[in-house]
Amino acid sequence: PYSGVVERWYVTPGEEVEAGAALVLIRSQDVLEIQNQWLMALTELERADSAWRRDETIFQQGIISERRLQQSEREHRQTQLAVDGATASLSQAGFNKADLNALQNQDYQLGSYQLRAPVSGMVTHRALTTGEYANAFSELVSLQGSSQPWLRAQIPARHTPKLVLDQTLGLADSDIALTLRQKDRVIDESTQTVEILAEFNGSVDFQPGQIVNLVLAPQEAG
Repeated sequence: PYSGVVERWYVTPGEEVEAGAALVLIRSQDVLEIQNQWLMALTELERADSAWRRDETIFQQGIISERRLQQSEREHRQTQLAVDGATASLSQAGFNKADLNALQNQDYQLGSYQLRAPVSGMVTHRALTTGEYANAFSELVSLQGSSQPWLRAQIPARHTPKLVLDQTLGLADSDIALTLRQKDRVIDESTQTVEILAEFNGSVDFQPGQIVNLVLAPQEAG
């Protein structure tokens, strides 16, 4: 929900994740400002809470007026609303109770937030690489809830320029079709290959780890 720079990926395409799992770490100036607002609001709430309790005590002793006590109550409510507002903003960035506790205890990296999986499923696509800028509310990662197996392959780098997302691929000696969903932008220097991830277009009975022969069908003209 907030713009920033992709600092670290926790998952790779083809990986199964549970709901709530951290997917990517984003460094964001917007989140830094909200974090600081939340921390300052907490400090102010502690002060207002202490003042309110003190005024309640001395009001019962007849030292201050009811008007003074009501003013303390209003200030306490206002600071609580500020904390609640900043908490809601951080929740939109995926902060859970444990994250907020870590932030309060200065055990959380300021200026960053983790995008978490809303549901369980398989990571099918990462839209950006580490170091790239993510606009607010842009799609960063896709999840597939199906248990249908996918194909991961290492393609010689010289063949990858012709591959585009959503292109149809096939298997040797078979009419099984797949759709290209992910193509890495980085070449493996040791093998001079690029990793791709493709989704089977229909039901198959392949087992995890099974080796198949992938056919890079040429794109149709036009």
